[in-house]
Amino acid sequence: QISFCGKVVQNLLSDEQKGYFLDRLYNNYQIKINDKDYIILREKFIVNLQKNKHYLSTITNGNRYFLYLTVYQNRHLNLFIDRKIKEGYKYPRILLVDYNFDNFLYEQETLFSGELVKKIDNSWIFLLSNILVYQQEKINKNIIKKQNLIYEILGEYYKYQEKQPCDLR
Repeated sequence: QISFCGKVVQNLLSDEQKGYFLDRLYNNYQIKINDKDYIILREKFIVNLQKNKHYLSTITNGNRYFLYLTVYQNRHLNLFIDRKIKEGYKYPRILLVDYNFDNFLYEQETLFSGELVKKIDNSWIFLLSNILVYQQEKINKNIIKKQNLIYEILGEYYKYQEKQPCDLR
């Protein structure tokens, strides 16, 4: 057990379990934790931005994580998977946390990416920026359709509970 966002959560310590989940994401969806899902805005991109419509969002200084909803040994799991690996370690930190999503999101697997951000009042929120896997398929929709799917999931298939480590937004 460790403290995470002011709550107590389970820290997966087994390299075997961590390898299992990371291999599953790669083998089923070709997703790696260090995949970059953003482009840093640079001066040379301005002309293209002026000529074409784009969707821009900010990336904070928060910690990047995947939130992976899956089933393991007949148990529904919410896994926060750190998007970086600390020096000297083989695998990233993976935390087992409490959230309450509809069963099908676990059984058919769902993967979000986002950032964990500390608010001014010292509470934490996880800003969902993308949905990468839904109903056991890698999502290849444009960002607007992905954002709409995230809103739909949060509105219809998610229930807030007191014991969750941080709010989802």
